[in-house]
Amino acid sequence: MLAEAAKLLDRNGFGKVALMDVAGAAGIPRGSAYHYFRGWNHLVAELIDAHILALHERVGDADDAYAGATPEQRLVAIAAAFLEAIRDRKAEHRVQFAALHALPAPIADGLKRKHRWLAARIGEAIAAAIPGLGERPELLVPATMSFMSLASLSTLWFREDGLLSRADYARMMALMVVNGARCMLGEAPAAVGA
Repeated sequence: MLAEAAKLLDRNGFGKVALMDVAGAAGIPRGSAYHYFRGWNHLVAELIDAHILALHERVGDADDAYAGATPEQRLVAIAAAFLEAIRDRKAEHRVQFAALHALPAPIADGLKRKHRWLAARIGEAIAAAIPGLGERPELLVPATMSFMSLASLSTLWFREDGLLSRADYARMMALMVVNGARCMLGEAPAAVGA
């Protein structure tokens, strides 16, 4: 049901899809929808929560796998993992941002807290790649959000048959964020390895 809900929400918009529409699209009896979810907000919250947890898992696995690599290589691996995690979940990723604001505050706040944990892990990797940035939250937070935005926006334009591979885009993301932050700190840009 969650996958069908994401597709319908992404295509039609948050206020234009009913729980019964999702049940029908998922091939379950419409009357059974409330057996699975207490209501619309619960379904959307479950969809977003599952997506954030999938991002956490993929980013965490990459971060752990590259723990012994250079900070730049670690950041590229995280970028690649983030891009892979959203590749087949474009609808879920877009719904996360489009629908989160429409959920009741207590539900939205819990989901935002989980998203901040993901941002914190990515921020730690960015800070490791740029010594001195960790003590500058006024720069680390925008660098982290820029990194995540570059990945998120790829769902709108990235094509598998395009000129850039997903790995190339991951390296470019890391390079843009690392060198942008280095320039803000008054340092010289540097190459970011694969």
